[in-house]
Amino acid sequence: MVFELKHYHGLKLRTVGEMLNTTEETAKNTLFRATQKLRSALAEMR
Repeated sequence: MVFELKHYHGLKLRTVGEMLNTTEETAKNTLFRATQKLRSALAEMR
């Protein structure tokens, strides 16, 4: 959800955190982990 809100809807992490009832820092960490998982999954497709 964080990845989608940030990249597809162009929201700032502070806004994403507020929408999900969490902190900006938690949203940032979640985005980082989601990005790493996506990169890993895409790398396996090569």
